[in-house]
Amino acid sequence: MDKNLDIIVKELSEKYGLSKFQVELIVKSQFGKVRDVVTDEEYKSIQLIHLGKFQISSKRVSNYLKEKEDE
Repeated sequence: MDKNLDIIVKELSEKYGLSKFQVELIVKSQFGKVRDVVTDEEYKSIQLIHLGKFQISSKRVSNYLKEKEDE
C-alpha cells in the first residue's frame, strides 16, 4: 500500500474505531465504483466529493469504439 494511504488508513481507523482492513476497504471501494461507472457501455462520468470528477474523454471513447469495430 502507498505510504500516504497507509497513514490515512491508520488515522481513520484510530479516529473511528475501525480496523485498518475495514478502513482500507471503504477507501478503495469508491475507486472501484469509479471504475465500474466509467467502463460501462454508456461511458458516464462520476464525481466524488473532495476528489473531483472522473470521466473518459470523447476522443478515447471514439478510439475504443473504432478498435472494437475492427475486431
